[in-house]
Amino acid sequence: MTLCAIAGFFSCDSMHDLHIGYLESGERVYAAKVDSVSPGPGNKRIEMEVFIKAQRIDFIRFFWNAQHDSLDLGINNRTGVFKVMIENLEESDYLFEVVGFDKFGNRSLPFEVSSLAYGENYQRYLTNRRISSITYNADSEVVIEWLGLTEDAIYTTLYYTAGNGNEQVIVTPASESVTVVPDFSITEFRYVTSYRPAANSPDTFDSEETTGVFPPFERLFDKSKFAALSVEGDTPSAYDWVVSNLFDGDLNSGFHSPENLTAPGWITLDMGVVGKISRIKTWQRRGDSYDFGHYNPKRFEIWGTNDEANLANWNVWTKLMDCVSVKPSQAGGTTSDDNAVLSAGEEFACPPEATAVRYLRMKVLENWVGSYNFHFMEIAVYGDDR
Repeated sequence: MTLCAIAGFFSCDSMHDLHIGYLESGERVYAAKVDSVSPGPGNKRIEMEVFIKAQRIDFIRFFWNAQHDSLDLGINNRTGVFKVMIENLEESDYLFEVVGFDKFGNRSLPFEVSSLAYGENYQRYLTNRRISSITYNADSEVVIEWLGLTEDAIYTTLYYTAGNGNEQVIVTPASESVTVVPDFSITEFRYVTSYRPAANSPDTFDSEETTGVFPPFERLFDKSKFAALSVEGDTPSAYDWVVSNLFDGDLNSGFHSPENLTAPGWITLDMGVVGKISRIKTWQRRGDSYDFGHYNPKRFEIWGTNDEANLANWNVWTKLMDCVSVKPSQAGGTTSDDNAVLSAGEEFACPPEATAVRYLRMKVLENWVGSYNFHFMEIAVYGDDR
């Protein structure tokens, strides 16, 4: 009986020893833990967005660099969403511990979150959005078409000088592929593409600036304004193939000179507007014996003037272009390459320094058989007729 009592005595003491430490130190109290943290990576800084539902947090402390650095944010037992910017960071990857403290100094279990801080190394590899094409629309506006999306890009900013001399800015979102420029006075423009490394980043990063040049304005001159002229010395027509056929839009009708011309001949037309020509197209008479042959013009000149009162005087005319028709293939017959040019029209570029004119004169120096007779079907003029 005594042995049992002694055994029971020692057993009770052993069980008491298991709890004595807790009874002496008291129960550990933790502050409420933050519910979530969303970091916004920026330019050598990170914006922290903290979500809190419990009303038991006096302030929170952000630790990083193995708790060598920290920043406090006052909460005052409120709930909701709270933001704070952690500044002056090196460009690197960071692990943060977010700890809540209550008014008694109790701390919460840590909430861990990682984020990058960006900087020069990130920005160094950013590229400007590439241009696919620059053209003009029917309203004489510049249309810039951009190539596809670039990762992290958010918009491209275009800087140019408007017709009134003031600098203008157009911002095109990365989701859009076209920028329309209504007018400009200086052809050079510049642009940068801006990036955001994350949707919630507080900062944007710009690529290096790129410069470009708007192409000279060009459109097809309105043929409905054209008129055939008969100036002293002009080559008469034959076979009812008259000058007005050259701008009627019909490739089955054209102009034909008389046979057996003994000197270069020429024709004159009024475009109806003063325009600066960038190029012209002509269409040959087609057929097995006519393609790059017969009386189709091989060498000719384009002259221009604005002096309506003295059109018969060659001294008021300025030579704008020297034109030479070239057969794409050297083989006999007509190849697919030859046909492509004949169908699209032969194109002849006008030097950019050429003056703007209203009246045109085409002087034919040689046809494909080495004589002066000439015929062709259509002419088109491109340039700036605004």
